[in-house]
Amino acid sequence: MKKNVLVSFIIIITIIIFMPSKTGFAQNSASQTATPSETRDQQITELKQKIATKVAELKILSPQAIAGTIKTLSDQKIILNSNNNDIDVEIGSDTALSRVDQNNNSKTLKIGDLNTGDNLIAWGNFNKETDTLTADSVVLRDMPQFLAGQIKSVDKKNYQFLMTSNGKDISYLFDVNPPTRTYTIGNGNKLAKSGFSQLEKGQTVYVFGFIGKTTKDGQTLLSTLRIIILKEPTTASSPTPTLTPKAK
Repeated sequence: MKKNVLVSFIIIITIIIFMPSKTGFAQNSASQTATPSETRDQQITELKQKIATKVAELKILSPQAIAGTIKTLSDQKIILNSNNNDIDVEIGSDTALSRVDQNNNSKTLKIGDLNTGDNLIAWGNFNKETDTLTADSVVLRDMPQFLAGQIKSVDKKNYQFLMTSNGKDISYLFDVNPPTRTYTIGNGNKLAKSGFSQLEKGQTVYVFGFIGKTTKDGQTLLSTLRIIILKEPTTASSPTPTLTPKAK
């Protein structure tokens, strides 16, 4: 009997010794689970890092619009010459391309519709470190042309005329429309209202307008907005003096 009690006592002691401690388990669990205070501190630290990153990006990136002439272009990039500086304009799948004419009519374009030498305005985020503009939109804008020369011929029926400059033909066919305003400038550099009927071969004229369509004959129309006719200065003729014989 005493022997059985002793054996039972030894078994109970052994179980107690090797039984996992609930207190130790709770301590390990507590060490692995962050407290609400520690979680909040971690979230604040992550937020600070995100804000710092965003501020750094804002210092490098700035919204900007850049106007210039296309120097080279590919499916994903345009090199734009602006004020004698080359700017890389990145074109993405979300970049909106359009063309606006002199009447502010807009037409959607594709990158293949652009050509070197075209004048455009690009909007987007400009990277100051890389001189690169990530374009949100690109607008091909008809730029006004200002030309001076002599009238080569006048088509009174179709309200058109041709010009030369320094003895060479100007490639445009100048088209006169109802919105066109024609003036004459003469003595005293004063402008006076004039009209298409006053245009004559050989006159020196200044023309302001926009490049338009190409005719069936391959000529490029220039839609005129302003025409200034330069009249040659005139001098008033003086009467020839006559001698009156003296009476004797």
